[in-house]
Amino acid sequence: LKIAGAMGQGDSKEPTLEGHEVLSQIVGPVRIPHDDPYWTSQLRHLRIPRRLLGKEYYTGARQLDQMFRDYFLRLVASNECSGNFVTMLRHLTEELRRLRDGSEIPQSVLDLAVAVRVFVKLFAETCSAPDLLFHFEHAPCTALSEEEAQTLDPAAEMLFVSFKGFQKKLAAAEVISPQSLMKAINDWFEAEFPADAPSLGARGVVFRDLAQGDVVPIHEICGPEGRIDQGCRDVAVIPLALPVTDGVIRGLLTEIVHFSVLLTNQQAAGFPRNEGTAIQVQCVLSEVLLTLCCVMSPSFTAASSGAVACSCLELLAPVHFANLTTSVREEADGISGDSFLMTAPAQGTRPHFVFLEGFVELLGSGDCVANASHFLRSMMAHVTGEVDAVGDDLPVAVVQQLTRRVAYRSLMVLMVVVCCGTPGHLQPSAVESSFAELEDAALATVADAPPQRGLSFASILRVVTSRLSEHLFPLLLYVLVCRVKKFRQFCLAQTDPEALLIPVLRLLQSVPGLVDARSQGREIPGAGPAPPAATSLLLVLLILSSDKSVCQEASKTVVAEVRWYEDRVLQDVNVVSLLILVVLRTAQWNFGASKDPFFNGACCAILSNVALHSPEQLHWMAAAKLVDIAKLLGRGLSRAGIRDEQEKALESSAKNLFSAVTQLLSSCLEGHKLARNPALAYSLLRSCPPQLHDPSILADSGTDSQYTNHVCRVVGWLEEHCEVDDSCDYETCSKQIVNDARKAPADLGASLDSRKPEPFEYRESDATYDFFLPVVWRTAYHVMPPHVCWSPLKLS
Repeated sequence: LKIAGAMGQGDSKEPTLEGHEVLSQIVGPVRIPHDDPYWTSQLRHLRIPRRLLGKEYYTGARQLDQMFRDYFLRLVASNECSGNFVTMLRHLTEELRRLRDGSEIPQSVLDLAVAVRVFVKLFAETCSAPDLLFHFEHAPCTALSEEEAQTLDPAAEMLFVSFKGFQKKLAAAEVISPQSLMKAINDWFEAEFPADAPSLGARGVVFRDLAQGDVVPIHEICGPEGRIDQGCRDVAVIPLALPVTDGVIRGLLTEIVHFSVLLTNQQAAGFPRNEGTAIQVQCVLSEVLLTLCCVMSPSFTAASSGAVACSCLELLAPVHFANLTTSVREEADGISGDSFLMTAPAQGTRPHFVFLEGFVELLGSGDCVANASHFLRSMMAHVTGEVDAVGDDLPVAVVQQLTRRVAYRSLMVLMVVVCCGTPGHLQPSAVESSFAELEDAALATVADAPPQRGLSFASILRVVTSRLSEHLFPLLLYVLVCRVKKFRQFCLAQTDPEALLIPVLRLLQSVPGLVDARSQGREIPGAGPAPPAATSLLLVLLILSSDKSVCQEASKTVVAEVRWYEDRVLQDVNVVSLLILVVLRTAQWNFGASKDPFFNGACCAILSNVALHSPEQLHWMAAAKLVDIAKLLGRGLSRAGIRDEQEKALESSAKNLFSAVTQLLSSCLEGHKLARNPALAYSLLRSCPPQLHDPSILADSGTDSQYTNHVCRVVGWLEEHCEVDDSCDYETCSKQIVNDARKAPADLGASLDSRKPEPFEYRESDATYDFFLPVVWRTAYHVMPPHVCWSPLKLS
């Protein structure tokens, strides 16, 4: 009875950390050497509460923070002298390296990974990027003792400079100015640390005053009223890049990549035997990677005084870019409104991501496994769910949930690496090149070593299109279609519209309704960028529409029934009609909501590309929509008296859209196409815009007149030669129009230029980075559960 009562009480208590005395030694002031048996024998006694490693891992993330917070506060104070956290990172790296042989994963590795994840997260929220580099790479590093300081000549402005445990004494002549100090450090690095010398010029360097414990730029060390004049004698050099020489973080990142790649490749052969635990470890390691990659470096300029006065939490990219006023933090399987619909913030100065850039560089110089190609394939395998853990060490339901979470983590890591890398370089990075060269395993031409789990484009397309309403999947589809040539060719070869076109159109047409639903009861924002997910899908349509075969196949392919367009049921509608309907609906919504000129330009380019291939058999609803839009735009353009800059911008967008619409109308009415588009001829006869009856109305509008003139001539001929009885039904009228249209003269389109314009093609620019960088990080903020990789920023 006593035992049962104690067990009942234990279940109701808050979870506690087992082996806390182990952590007490790590956070203490005494250094524990790397070869001390403590790391292999004692650290395995550290036990995270099992319930916080199971279903409560994310709901109890704040509890984990609280468990480690007191230890972390002591660690921040002691790590500078002990360097025990650096050794802890090295130990995790070695534990992961031991798993390369495919052995069973000890539970202690999961406990250690979670502890490191919590400490890294607390460090990132407390310390700036240079301080993180110091605590993760350069510690232990202590200032001169009082006895050593007394032996120095107080009149000599000498300086002791430390880097990665090595120290150099600089004479007075070498520290008289920032230029001389920088030259001396460059010479030292080129002689002793040649692998790290390039980082000094690439990103610069800052210093940590070991006596004061703060980070300062070089101009505060020497020069007029510098710290040397005030007695500063001992500093640590911190290049704003990951060290290559004995790099602690580089080693850890390498093993994280190894673990992910080997888990993906060898899982089918039984690696590891306890696959449920392996998926847990993979999830935690992905979170460590995300936390490191989101750290932005503050700006150290000659005009700044000391370290930048900014909250370190605000220098974490997800928090920095998050829309805190409307954030909804959830990780759901269904549509996520705030991640799918949020707009991109205003562009600003590009931040510097120290750990992310170092990771991208590492992938470009990794070994045969830890390289960009293998890592990208492993991330794609996790995203598409091709890694199915079937181990019996965890319940099936728990493993399935973990697999889904790993998919989200892998997707975010993939997008961070691909979309938030290092822009502006003359040559693409190894990650960009490897991503562009991804290929289907069935069509692979290069043998991989070691053997790789091959990618299946069919599987990727199926998974991505089925989850377009979730988080970053629209952006993933965009980067695959835009940047991966072979995947784009695979998409262009699809003859089934349900494979790609229909899912994209279905979701794109729902955007106006979703945005309007969010705007109810709130002030409607002014002009701004359209939702990034909608822009991504629109760009996918633009890329596809530039291909002749896609447009021609869209005219021939008929869908028997469509139930997702505006709560209506459309019968026997071809795909090109659906494309026109959705793009026109989206463009019309953009005029009233976002007023985004880029978004409008993409809509116009799609319509123009479709017009180049003269669609046939337009559905009556698409025909009516084209005529209605032409009427609305023509009426607006015929009005005079533009009052302000916003109306001028809207007028420019309206001109572009009107030109695209009239080009599409003209192409459908040209020559023999007139008899193949009776629904369009019928709509023009019933409700032709005045501007198409008399093009002189738009003479001063600046629109392209050749298409307007051609449509006017065709409409005039139809009104003169086609006798449509108002009492007849649509089917009878259509047959009459077809019979009459076959008699149309061959010179009816003589006003058109015989030279077909080139299709609009989409090309990424350097500004693409500015658009997608905030999108990725803001989505990460909304998707990741609180207190896992970063805590929500609470504004006063």
